[in-house]
Amino acid sequence: MSQGSKAQGIDTGGRGEIRSFEVHEDEVGMRLDRLLASRLPEHSRSYLRELCEAGKVQVGDGQALYKQKMELGQVVRVELLPRHLLREPRGGYVTELSVLYEDDWICVIDKPAGMAAHPGGSELFGTVSQAAEIRYGDSLPRSSGEDRPGIVHRLDKETSGVMVLALTDDALGKLQNQFKDRAVRKEYQAIVVGEPRFESDWIDRPLARDPRRPEKMQVQRDGKPAETFWERLEIFEGFGLLRCLPKTGRTHQIRVHLCSASMPIVGDKLYHARGRQGQGLPPEAPQPARHCLHAFALEFEHPGTGEPLRFESPLPEDMTVLLDWLRTHRPKPAGGARGR
Repeated sequence: MSQGSKAQGIDTGGRGEIRSFEVHEDEVGMRLDRLLASRLPEHSRSYLRELCEAGKVQVGDGQALYKQKMELGQVVRVELLPRHLLREPRGGYVTELSVLYEDDWICVIDKPAGMAAHPGGSELFGTVSQAAEIRYGDSLPRSSGEDRPGIVHRLDKETSGVMVLALTDDALGKLQNQFKDRAVRKEYQAIVVGEPRFESDWIDRPLARDPRRPEKMQVQRDGKPAETFWERLEIFEGFGLLRCLPKTGRTHQIRVHLCSASMPIVGDKLYHARGRQGQGLPPEAPQPARHCLHAFALEFEHPGTGEPLRFESPLPEDMTVLLDWLRTHRPKPAGGARGR
């Protein structure tokens, strides 16, 4: 087989394919991850890495190491299993979707905190996309990426709430266009550190990735436009409950915007307002294990019928327990809030 030809494929009864190929002279010394990317360019690097970590790649008679160097004549064998079959669910992994609504076009879920939308970085298993594969099989649309079947938009791992999945290519395209055209209304609720000074306000501050910490976003004059409207729902001594309506959909937008307004979200370990690094919940308060941001509602047009739809998810228990504590132990005296 010439280097430019496809690896041989063997059907394995509907679970996947076996691909095997021999290391050529000009591939000697190449790392396995680069060899796999070269020989199997139709698959993402993250997927190929998952195959290695799940023991589905062999070099010779032994299990492969992702960065091992290749020798002349070695035979590489790859078992191309569907992503959701790569590893059995382990403790803590959510493998079933909490479905609010589904039909032939869409599935609307209530995503729990701690569940990533799709594999990425250190988050390889137990994601929404993998749970969707378990429920719907390999027919999900993948134009957003091989490791993102059905994913229209994403919520941060620790953000809970309403999320819509597409079950067909047509639905995916139409829903993505609605998000791109800002025709989707997204409503969040957040518990913040600091008392909101106003009844409501607009935050219009461009955002860009922090060059020193790529996992973090920051307000930057030449960044991408980002706008968030917030409204005060409740106020407590030192804390507040806000409704947030983002007009744009930048990464970490609400978290960064509220932090920039000196109202960081309770439990957010990545974004702290200046001077509030040590100002969190008192030790006796319930301590949420994540940041207190919840996607409360989502409104959009059905991609098949054009019908306007609205879906809501009530606040999860960790946030309601904290709010009950704040109402009891940190009530704001009548007339204590300041308006505009």
